[in-house]
Amino acid sequence: MSKKLLIRVFLVGIIASIVIGPFTSHVEAASWTVNSQGDCSGDRPKGSSWLNWEGYPSSSIGKTWGSLWFYNGSAWQRRTSGYTQYGPRSEGLAIVNLNINYQVGYWQETGAHQSNFFSGTVNTYGNVFTCPV
Repeated sequence: MSKKLLIRVFLVGIIASIVIGPFTSHVEAASWTVNSQGDCSGDRPKGSSWLNWEGYPSSSIGKTWGSLWFYNGSAWQRRTSGYTQYGPRSEGLAIVNLNINYQVGYWQETGAHQSNFFSGTVNTYGNVFTCPV
């Protein structure tokens, strides 16, 4: 290959990258996660449930319902609950934080999550924990 031809190919490549470069974009994969967790902090049962997402269209909405349950020795009883909706945003966090007055026993945080970027309801079940620790 002659030196002139090599220079021409090199220049065409530079010009093409200058012309085409601004019209290309980097696309990242969209993702979402859900979770529920609880613990006994400061001798108070506390729980959190959340839906976290990123990389979706700006019209995306996330919803989370959270409940903190107490085991009375024979059945689980819902002691407190909450709801939040976040969006529309391309990324976000729909989180419910709960706490309740102290009561000795077993506790669990649960969550239910919905959005317009997945179908149905996704349920989450946090760890069973004791209070006091």
